[in-house]
Amino acid sequence: MKLKKIVVGLLLVLCLSFVFNLFLFDNAYANENLSKATERNSIDGWYQNSYGMWYYFEDGYMVTSDWRYIDGYWYFFHDNGFMASDEFLIIDGELYYFSFSGDMETGWNKHFNGLWCYMNSSGQAVKGWQHINNDWYYFDSDWFMVSDNYVGYYDKDNEVIYYMAPSGEMLPNTWKKNSTGWWYEFGDGGYAINTWLKIEGFYYHFETSGYMTVGWLYNSGDWYYYNSSGHEVYDWQKIDGDWYYFHSNGQMAYDTVIDGYYLGPDGRMQ
Repeated sequence: MKLKKIVVGLLLVLCLSFVFNLFLFDNAYANENLSKATERNSIDGWYQNSYGMWYYFEDGYMVTSDWRYIDGYWYFFHDNGFMASDEFLIIDGELYYFSFSGDMETGWNKHFNGLWCYMNSSGQAVKGWQHINNDWYYFDSDWFMVSDNYVGYYDKDNEVIYYMAPSGEMLPNTWKKNSTGWWYEFGDGGYAINTWLKIEGFYYHFETSGYMTVGWLYNSGDWYYYNSSGHEVYDWQKIDGDWYYFHSNGQMAYDTVIDGYYLGPDGRMQ
């Protein structure tokens, strides 16, 4: 029991000693920084303090909270004057990475959490879809590359999803066909089911089986029609000898008057 108390006491002394020395280090470091940051010094250019930390002086004054372009490289200095080194920093809302030697990096950089970022020519981490070395990648709102997952792609002509490989690059989607019909296959071998996709300017519907819908579709109380190419139709359409009207959202009009023509409860022009 006495030995246990002695061991615990020694551990307590060591912890207090560590905290005290850390306090002395921080205060010495702060005092050294304060004197050099607020007073004009005889130093010009690079300076390394007694703790191995690098600073930069201009006209005798320490550079703080600012960028500097030095000998062909960009550097950033913290508010205490310490040069950013081997760290990711968010500056004015943008993410940057600074190497161990302090220079701002571009290109691929692996974050400490194990995820990848890509810095453009200005050193800023990118977001969203990016075309890099002939491959497409997607970076989320936190600047990290998405891998082994699906990502949506949306523009005026497309509302689709793509599979991002474990290495991050997008695997292309492909149309495939057999004796039953067409389906839309993703890069990992999966395919669209029970959904709509907009592909190269046209809306398609895919059934629960995965096959592209051709002909009539009843969904959530409304009728739609897809031609032989699988395209969702709009406006006036003649189907099996009868005229129908389809709104801009693809839904068939019924029991109403369009362009002076009455469309019955089944949608056919009367």
